[in-house]
Order: sequence, then C-alpha cells, then structure tokens
Amino acid sequence: RSLKKPPADVILQKTKWDLSGEFDIVTDPRGRRSPGLLVADGVTVYSIETALETGMVDVPLIISSNEDEMDFSPANAVEPMPRKQFLSLMDARLRAWGAHFGSRTIEAFYRRELSVSPQWALNVFLTDLALTCGNDHLARLAAKGFKSPVYRVVVTQRPSKPIPTTLVPVPWFAMRYTFHNWDLFCGGNMWDWSPLFKIQPTKDDLALSQLLSTLWRNFTSAGEMEELQRISPTSRTMVTNLIGGKEGNPTAPTVLYPELNHKSEVCSYLDRNSMGRSFWWSD
Repeated sequence: RSLKKPPADVILQKTKWDLSGEFDIVTDPRGRRSPGLLVADGVTVYSIETALETGMVDVPLIISSNEDEMDFSPANAVEPMPRKQFLSLMDARLRAWGAHFGSRTIEAFYRRELSVSPQWALNVFLTDLALTCGNDHLARLAAKGFKSPVYRVVVTQRPSKPIPTTLVPVPWFAMRYTFHNWDLFCGGNMWDWSPLFKIQPTKDDLALSQLLSTLWRNFTSAGEMEELQRISPTSRTMVTNLIGGKEGNPTAPTVLYPELNHKSEVCSYLDRNSMGRSFWWSD
C-alpha cells in the first residue's frame, strides 16, 4: 500500500525481527522467515526485487560477500568432529528433507571443504543457503534493471592464521575462514576495530587489504572498475569476481579472477529442494 512519510518506529514495530538462529542450521522447512528488504520512494514501498529490476535507484553497484560468512559466530562448533559423525549430524538436522539429504548435499557440493574441515563445509553450505544464492539473484536483477555497471564479488582468501575470539564460548574456537566482515576489516584496515578480537595482519592479509582498498577507491571515484567484470544484463551466465588465493589457499598470492556461474549449480539444487528464497537472510 502507499505510505506517506512512515515513521521508522512504526515500520520496525510491524516487522518481526527474529535473528536468534541466523548462524544455525535451519531445520524448519518454512525457512528463516527473515524480514524482506524494502525500498521507499517517499510515497510507495517496493520490494527490493522490484526496485532493482526496474532500476529505481540506478547507480553503480557492488554486491559483495565472503565465502564463509558463518565463521563469524557459528552456532555449531564442529571443527574437531569426525567426518562420519558430522555427516550423521547433518542428516539428523535436515531430516525434514529426507533421511540422507544432509550428507548427500555435503558430499555432492562441499567435498573439497569437508576434506579440510567439517566446520568449513558446514559454514560454506550455510553461507550459500543464507547469503550467496540470494546475493546472486539480486545481482542479476540489478544488472537487468540498471544502466550503471553492476558487479558481484566474493572474497575467498581466508586469514593467514586463526583469529581468536570470544564470540563462540568454546576454548579452541578461532575464526579460520572468510568470516562475516572479513572483507570490511581488510579493505578498511580495521584490524583493531572490535574488542572481541584483534587481528594481527601478516603480509598475505595486507596484500588482500591493499587489493580491496584499491578497488573500493577506484570504484567510488570512477563508478566503474576495469579490474572487475560487470554482469551482463543479457547473458544467461553470471560472472562473479573472486578475490583471494585460488582454491582457498591462504598462502597463495592474492589474485582477482572471474568465474562464470560460481554457485549456480548448488543454488539451483537448493531451490529445487525447497531451500530457496525463504532461507535467505533477506529476500
């Protein structure tokens, strides 16, 4: 419906904010039921999809995220868990989708991550489910509706060494992967931003910091970046600009490389199995 200068407190009161399980395995087939994003032009409130697809606010846009956002504060600390036990846990938590849906999903799409750590496999799966697939969808819509360039970026280079934190009450836990806000800390040189953890960057972390900060400066000054490939509004494939050591290798030189349909297969799979937009952090 149309609204005229709606007070912010009225909108917030009408919105059901329940973020208690945002970093947890979603076991409810109805999904997260997170509040949808809205865009207002002063008279009418639109869904974020309508706003992007119609080019309502047509400006150069980067939709950026990290490969493993969930490592910021995972609800399930499974780093030392044996493989068989971890796969059994996934089957138990995702039983609503079938007896072996959890283990089949991990083994089909997250075998590389699982070979390193159950925590990495779980976190990337939950990140794809909550964030990556939704961001890809919104980026496609923006590219379709905007005349300005639209870029999709995913940071894959994890910290060069584990970062201790008090966010998770487990003595051995440390953030090892590309956690929520990792790109912000690097690109903004915000190494001591939070008292919950203090990052002591190495030369590899500083190389990532230099690359991100340079990209952001160029983008804010020019509105486009020759270093990144923009999303084509007419192509059936979508390009994602990955930033980091290839294959998630923290010791590899920091590189920037494009990849077509980065997560399209797993996102299509999740959508077909009723784990689509209702599981995104925001729809």
